[in-house]
Amino acid sequence: MQTVVAPVFGTNDPLWSLANEFWYYVIFPMFAVAFGLAVGGRRLSSASRLVIGFVAMAILLWLPWVIQSEYLIWLLGLIVYRFVGRVSRTKALASCWVGGLFVCASVIYGKLNSLQLALGVPSELLTALSFCVLAVGLTNIKNNDQLPSWIQIIVRKSSDISFSLYVIHFPLVVLIAGYFYGFEKLRPDAAGLTQYTLWLGFILIFSACFWWMFERRTNRIRRGVTLAMESRFGWRLNS
Repeated sequence: MQTVVAPVFGTNDPLWSLANEFWYYVIFPMFAVAFGLAVGGRRLSSASRLVIGFVAMAILLWLPWVIQSEYLIWLLGLIVYRFVGRVSRTKALASCWVGGLFVCASVIYGKLNSLQLALGVPSELLTALSFCVLAVGLTNIKNNDQLPSWIQIIVRKSSDISFSLYVIHFPLVVLIAGYFYGFEKLRPDAAGLTQYTLWLGFILIFSACFWWMFERRTNRIRRGVTLAMESRFGWRLNS
């Protein structure tokens, strides 16, 4: 309900995106069923699909405008999914370069409010489209095995803890800034950059510990729920 009927919890502002994701994961399968997706191996009646589609639309209209508008950005993931394994290596590399350059440009564009007002193009949309092009390229490159093993380990482990880092980093930043610095900014000199780097390492290590205590069990729980659903209802679900 945060950002819908209440603000985000405490000082952890980055958690605003959880409400977006939750409601998108609710209404997307409802719309998919309404447009004819089979459920449990069979298609629902037209009346059932109409009701489900009506409920999904009612939920979407009830949500705040910012969540409604960003649903289109979330749906760009379908484009990435559609092109997985369907793009040649040459085109994938080109997509990576083009997407990467546009991602960098979109970050700069996001800081230029006057240019955004002049062009009327939201920076979030430009960033999303740029990253979509980049993701299409990245998901179609098949040379991961050519990377050194230590790089593969770093990439995999960093990916594993990314959600825990997202959840826990901002409260840590606020605590560090308030307790040790009284919310005064660090100077961009050697001492300041050294302190910043050390704190960054601490936050990454703390997030890794947080992941080890909690999130590392996620896949085990997901597989258990999936098997239970398949056994109880005969549904074939992706784990």
